[in-house]
Amino acid sequence: MQLVNSWMFENRMKHVVEGDYTPLSMVDIFVKDLGLVNDTAKSLHFPLHLASTAYSMFTEASNAGYGKEDDSAVIKIFSGVNLPKKRSVAMLGVIADDFTGASDIASFLVENGLSTVQMNGVPTQSLNSKVDAIVISLKSRSNPVNEAIEQSLRAYQWLKENGCTQFYFKYCSTFDSTAKGNIGPVTDALLDELK
Repeated sequence: MQLVNSWMFENRMKHVVEGDYTPLSMVDIFVKDLGLVNDTAKSLHFPLHLASTAYSMFTEASNAGYGKEDDSAVIKIFSGVNLPKKRSVAMLGVIADDFTGASDIASFLVENGLSTVQMNGVPTQSLNSKVDAIVISLKSRSNPVNEAIEQSLRAYQWLKENGCTQFYFKYCSTFDSTAKGNIGPVTDALLDELK
């Protein structure tokens, strides 16, 4: 499978996710520019199917009152799309079974544009920062299984209380830290908690 990306998608989707339509390039500018492109193409008898479709979508967005908003507001014309409100807390909570894994996942998240905070151990206070992701680093990889489960469940509860709605358990993929490994028991406990 090949993954594809574009500058436009990467740049504008952040606006949609954050619910921020402060104009960087307005919907009405796209209507004007795509209108010029389509008029020229028509005069040359050259079909531009995608440009014609885009022009129709941006015109519909402008007619719906979004003309002065950022061009990413074109998404608002699609019925049934629930647009997110601006977030004030993290949505992704990561529980990592060791510091190395926590650092790895935190760096991947930051590299891909998510504001991320990494914490060592289960925090005792609420997070007062606006971030996209919170990574909690535990030592549950090498702890006795009952301690690993207890720490992981406390981390999950803290993440949930601080607004996380999606959760990821980052574990070391080897069972060499304890005699039987904690991956299975911790995963089972977290899944039971998510039910």
